Amino acid sequence: MTGTARHSPQELARLLGLPQPTSEQAAIIAAPLSPVLVIAGAGSGKTETMAARAVWLVANGLVAPEEILGLTFTRKAAGELSERIRRRLAALAARGLGAGAGLGERGLGAGSGRGAGAGAGDRGFGAGAGPGVGEGQGARGSGP
Repeated sequence: MTGTARHSPQELARLLGLPQPTSEQAAIIAAPLSPVLVIAGAGSGKTETMAARAVWLVANGLVAPEEILGLTFTRKAAGELSERIRRRLAALAARGLGAGAGLGERGLGAGSGRGAGAGAGDRGFGAGAGPGVGEGQGARGSGP
């Protein structure tokens, strides 16, 4: 999937009934399609910004849900991230935006990992890792 952004982070927040992102968050959410390193302290909105970026990428047709890999340091954060993305993509799909349909069949996985290569093990967060993927299962498998 490739394309250009049709929906701004602010527009998606409005459509989803969420608070508007700060200018710093909006810049991260709409950053070019390349690896992004964000360093921020506790309680600064990292999980929210990661979820908003994933939703923005899918809603704008830049990636499919199964192409997203997110890593967190705790199972709690991974579960929160996965749930936020699922809910928002489903809400957008109900409005005819993005590729949120079918998440039940090719759902997002969630887990946590510490150290290099955490995404390759059984604790990575991955989208499209297989049917019924849930917390603690990894991104090792491939989608149907």
